[in-house]
Amino acid sequence: LSQTMRHVRMKITLAVWLFAKYSRFIMSRIGKKSLLIPNNVSVQVDSQEVIVKGDLGELRQAFTNDVVISVEDNVLYVKPVNDSKASRQAWGLYRRLVEEMVLGVSAGYKKKVEINGVGYKAALKGKVLNVNLGFSHEFALRIPDGVKVNCVSPTVMEFLGANKQQVTQFIANIYHLRKPEPYKGKGVIPEKTYVLRKEGKKK
Repeated sequence: LSQTMRHVRMKITLAVWLFAKYSRFIMSRIGKKSLLIPNNVSVQVDSQEVIVKGDLGELRQAFTNDVVISVEDNVLYVKPVNDSKASRQAWGLYRRLVEEMVLGVSAGYKKKVEINGVGYKAALKGKVLNVNLGFSHEFALRIPDGVKVNCVSPTVMEFLGANKQQVTQFIANIYHLRKPEPYKGKGVIPEKTYVLRKEGKKK
């Protein structure tokens, strides 16, 4: 058994050494892909900032000097400036961020959130979303600029916006007010969220 463990440790050590030595040659699978810009979207690179304009608005994203972003013939390219760790990390990151911006200003992002529980409900009042989650008081949440909220029913809400980060962050703020509990599933449940259910005590 001890000899087997030594062989396993040797293999792990060798794998770590090989990765540390040759990781600088590993290309980002996301970053190396070019991004085709739709006809209804314009992308402009101004110094260290990307400006994306479309039917649903305008988004801006600053980027570091670890990457070079360029636009040629309606195709966007992101390239690292060197083989450093920081450049390789930023390579795929900014490629993904720009892609989300392009999708946001052209098609937008739409997320559904369900509220499950007796007496739990949500209602709109101007730019304020009032949410009752079973506490002694209700929460009055100001809707950020750029985010639109529709109450499909008292227990189902739709969040729309061009900025994915802004939309998901606002949903996360509501989610943390009352996370779903495992026994009855009461709480705030964003779409595609898996709620681990547990069986209660039996009498």
